[in-house]
Amino acid sequence: MTRHAVDLAQPSKWDGLDIKPLLDLERIDTDLFRNRVNEINMNQALFGGQVLSQALQAAVSSVEPERPVHSMHGYFLRPGAGDRLVIYQVERTRDGGSFSTRRVTALQNGSPIFHMEASFHRREDHGLDHVVGPSAEPPPPDGLLDLAGLAEQFGDAMDPVVSKAFSRERAVEIRPTDPEQQLLAKDSDGRLTFWLRIKSAKELEAERQVCAIAYASDMWLAMAARRPHAGPGDVGKFMMASLDHSIWFHAPIRADEWHLYEVMSPWTGGGRGMSRGMIFDLNGKPLASLAQEILLRVRRTDA
Repeated sequence: MTRHAVDLAQPSKWDGLDIKPLLDLERIDTDLFRNRVNEINMNQALFGGQVLSQALQAAVSSVEPERPVHSMHGYFLRPGAGDRLVIYQVERTRDGGSFSTRRVTALQNGSPIFHMEASFHRREDHGLDHVVGPSAEPPPPDGLLDLAGLAEQFGDAMDPVVSKAFSRERAVEIRPTDPEQQLLAKDSDGRLTFWLRIKSAKELEAERQVCAIAYASDMWLAMAARRPHAGPGDVGKFMMASLDHSIWFHAPIRADEWHLYEVMSPWTGGGRGMSRGMIFDLNGKPLASLAQEILLRVRRTDA
């Protein structure tokens, strides 16, 4: 594959607060895009939520708004470099009577770091309907502490890296429903339940709201797989990286409104872990289902 000269452009610094610049891609050809800002994770690589949300934004930009995305499946192939922008190449795989399919490849230095398949569906009014709500009635988000408040309350008992990350202002507001249990205790199935919203997504078009949700969805799935094996001070003992990420969207969703996010991990083994999640609205209606497999290894220490 020919290396694009635009790969050498430098990313701007993102303040981490306003989601809009993160999703603002530059169209450099018909189905070729590049991002403008990067977000670095604790491993000093690109945050996976950034790459999958920008890849989804590139795909959304190639489909008519009348066909919203209903599913996406992505694979993280290489760690992304924080000092380079990402090229997103969209392939218009199919446009049928009701469905459209897109493949997106994310490139740095001419090599793929991520690829994704996304499917879009023209809304239909007919069909069968049933829903299953949250596993338990959660306390409402009003009155619960956000991550910064929890870092202040429980910081001495938490891993310093996690406490520092919680203290930082961020675009996604997260309020765990049972913070002492979820942040300070091990759990047999890694279950986590929290409210989330992205206030700065309020001005995004409807078709871009799903991209903001995709960004936020990558934050806690890996943590669920680690929880059965790690206490609050054990984060540094593990090496983790996202291997893949899938989302199924069941209904229109607005990222700037409160949503309940339930995550659990049914299995870990062989250096990998699996997590599943669901996103509900304030009334308990399911809006999205998620799944992710991660690389999960115990770091080796010198004898």
